[in-house]
Amino acid sequence: MNGAELSNLYLSNTIDCLVSYTRQSDLKYDHKIQGKKRTWKIQLEFNDNFPYSLPFATLLDKDQIGLLPHVNQHGTICYAEHDGILINYSDPENLLDYIISTIRNHLDRWSLKIFKDDLKDEYEGFFFNPLNEINSFCCPQSTYSRIYIKTKYNKDKTSTPVLMYEKNSPLPEKFSDIQSTSELNITSALCVNFNTKITPPIGGNFTFRYFKSLIDSLDEKEKARVTRLAQKFKNKLDFFVLLSAPRNSLNRTQILLKFKYPAKNEHPIVSDNEKCEISLFSILRLHKKYLLERGGAISQFQNSKVAIVGCGSVGSEIASMISKSGVGSLTLIDHDEFNADNIYRHNLGGNSITFTPDSSKEIKKNFKVDALKKSIEKDIPYIRVNAVAMTFQHAIKQNLISNFDVIIVAIGSPTENLQANRLLKNTDNKIIIYCWNEAAGAGGHSVKIDMAQCCLECIYINEGGEIVPTYYSLLASDQNIAKNLTGCAGLFTPFSYIDSSQTALLATKHCLEALHSITESSISSWKNDRFDSYMVTDYFSSFSHTTEHAIIKSDSCGICNG
Repeated sequence: MNGAELSNLYLSNTIDCLVSYTRQSDLKYDHKIQGKKRTWKIQLEFNDNFPYSLPFATLLDKDQIGLLPHVNQHGTICYAEHDGILINYSDPENLLDYIISTIRNHLDRWSLKIFKDDLKDEYEGFFFNPLNEINSFCCPQSTYSRIYIKTKYNKDKTSTPVLMYEKNSPLPEKFSDIQSTSELNITSALCVNFNTKITPPIGGNFTFRYFKSLIDSLDEKEKARVTRLAQKFKNKLDFFVLLSAPRNSLNRTQILLKFKYPAKNEHPIVSDNEKCEISLFSILRLHKKYLLERGGAISQFQNSKVAIVGCGSVGSEIASMISKSGVGSLTLIDHDEFNADNIYRHNLGGNSITFTPDSSKEIKKNFKVDALKKSIEKDIPYIRVNAVAMTFQHAIKQNLISNFDVIIVAIGSPTENLQANRLLKNTDNKIIIYCWNEAAGAGGHSVKIDMAQCCLECIYINEGGEIVPTYYSLLASDQNIAKNLTGCAGLFTPFSYIDSSQTALLATKHCLEALHSITESSISSWKNDRFDSYMVTDYFSSFSHTTEHAIIKSDSCGICNG
């Protein structure tokens, strides 16, 4: 909507609570809105995408900033949760009425005393500044005497904070580019811990006087502590202070302050020199507890141990999903190297392929497990990944596959799955999950086995004790499905990354069920409902898209009854 169209919209308005409005520019209007007890002054700033997007709202009553929740230091009013909101763009006149009426109702309601606690809980949000942020590995639920900050040294002999951390809690060095921060300077910040909630300044400006009023509001013990520590700091140009206060959730409010003086000065807690520049830094929390909850991971899985045997197209995708579920320990077992011919159906990509020869003039390939370990540890900060570059047969002989909460076998070959089943039956592992794609994009399966109940062979054995194709197959047997593009050495089974992702999702769900102590043996299958490339089984025709069935022990199974 352009300026002329918006002007016509205002001229035709019939909004009851709108006392008056003033056009400041084509897309910016000031308003006086009649509330229950007072007249509110607000500004709406539209963009040319209105009515498909809502305008920014600003409270112009400066004396009310710092008294109302959901209004930040600049007066920005949070009147709608933009994500997921459905806007009736076909009726902009009623939409404008809705916006102004909603803001009026919110301001009236937020001015009530019962919302004062919301204001204190939103202390961080009140000062939020996306241009001034610092990454923090400190626990948001803890109080500290001091924390440590890695800083970039500036030409004016001051410091720009990059990340902060606890002294006795090591940083996840393999995560992202944390290792490169080792070249930064390290300084400390004095922590000021309030035992009651704090309120923002009226008007929104964080002044030196406001800071000193916060220090004066501390209980005697904390005030004495911070004063004593502040006196130990040498005179310098800049200081960092972390404010920490309680809020309704377990997490504490945290704001990092930087005080910059024109000349060397004593610490601001013990100084009366107001001639300093105060910068506020919003906290980007990277602590384990916060990230697990914020990202939907399960914190209780941090003590869980999962092994994945086979890190091909399906196994690598499972590894990615499991790592983001909150599992604390992941072991990857596979003897294959990663090649570019699988790049369109594997979780790994070009970063795991090398074209440049080393000093011995050899182009060395990466084992899949090593490349996955590196990728996962770079993406996920709080996970232990163990890479075992050998066959599962050798891993079992060396007693490397034991004492896991869940083992996922993603080898793909039915015969090798049955061999793994036989070998794992004699280990101390209780829950085994087998998963595989069927060829040509027909579908895939995940089989969750409680080894105390049955085993994988139970679905492959007939009444005569013979190994036969399982009833749960999707494709009829005795069909030539494998392809080759370069001769026998290039033989492969056709399926796509999407196929592997769907199978991996079934296996991951089975794994999470098992970690939640849902251990009943079952098989989950998915199929391509539009598949017509090859002959299919009765099982394929018996369901639409996905299905799940319980598995019971076969009386003919030699492993379970041997």
